[in-house]
Amino acid sequence: MKKVLGKIILVGVSIIAAIAMLFPTYKAYNLENIQKEYLQKAKAAKNSADSLAVMESFKKQFGEALLKAKNAQLKLGLDLRGGMYVTLEVDVPKLIEETASKEQVDDIFEQVIAKTKNDARNTDQDVIDIFLKNFDAIARPKGKSLISYFDFGNIRDLSDEKIIDKLREDQKQAIDQALEVLRQRIDQYGVAEPNIQKQGNNRILMELPGVSNVSEMRNLLQTTARLEFK
Repeated sequence: MKKVLGKIILVGVSIIAAIAMLFPTYKAYNLENIQKEYLQKAKAAKNSADSLAVMESFKKQFGEALLKAKNAQLKLGLDLRGGMYVTLEVDVPKLIEETASKEQVDDIFEQVIAKTKNDARNTDQDVIDIFLKNFDAIARPKGKSLISYFDFGNIRDLSDEKIIDKLREDQKQAIDQALEVLRQRIDQYGVAEPNIQKQGNNRILMELPGVSNVSEMRNLLQTTARLEFK
């Protein structure tokens, strides 16, 4: 009798523990469905102000509960839950091109940028290093230096070394800014447990579990911070 009672207690405790573990997942699922309804209302709003008001209403009523439920729910990755795997790339050659003084840009500089874009397509090498290599090969033999094209008025005693440091800093800031913008957009979309991280010097890796509308997500990402799919 004691053995049977012990088994019943063990089974009962296991069931209660399973329910306790699954409840946050069930709650998160219900709240995500409510969030989808609010998203539809926001999309149907007449203007951006009304759309923002709808999402603020959801956040005020359910935001904290949804966050707690997501943090406590069972963690399902792409292999179990399905979703979307994306690699984005920051256009560093474009960043370099726009950082240069427009008045100083000439055919020589455009040749360097064009060569850099071509060389950076199929490599994980740092784009700044590729640019500097091409600059040394194309522009310097023609008497050009980085100072010929870049003018940072807030930097004293400007030199090629300081220009290189500034370009690397701008590259890092551009990627960090893109990461932040992406996180905000993904949170607004309602993706549970997204994994967004840097990959190399100019790429961003995203794992988005549960995303079923791929075209809508692509549109959301492509219109963010001038990001383009490669």
